[in-house]
Amino acid sequence: MDKILIEEITRNKELMGLNEDTTPSKVSVSSDGIVNFWDLGEKKVYRYRLVATTKVTKDMGVKVKSINIEDGTIEYVDPEKGEIKVEKITEDAKNNIINNYKSGKDIENLHSFKERGFNVTIKLEFVEVQPLNIK
Repeated sequence: MDKILIEEITRNKELMGLNEDTTPSKVSVSSDGIVNFWDLGEKKVYRYRLVATTKVTKDMGVKVKSINIEDGTIEYVDPEKGEIKVEKITEDAKNNIINNYKSGKDIENLHSFKERGFNVTIKLEFVEVQPLNIK
């Protein structure tokens, strides 16, 4: 089982083109928008909430569904049309995630777009670090 897990992690890293020293072993997104960065080397899970913010306090109704580190995309629901949109994040934003997911701080400015005349910015909001119990 351990050998299969190690092979899968290695395969995922090769597919993502990520550096072993600085990147999480696995990234997953739950249905509630929590992004889990699994670091099997340190046996920790870094948890972030993917959120869309705007300068005004009014809720814009933008729901961010997922983020894909492999191809650098963010998926969200357009509140006016109700359809799912997929946007590419910049290489800088992708590198910012890879280099700073262990920091315990929010990761700002992943992607911006206009919605109802307002600039909306997507960010990763730090939630917690949990120990990972590998048996």
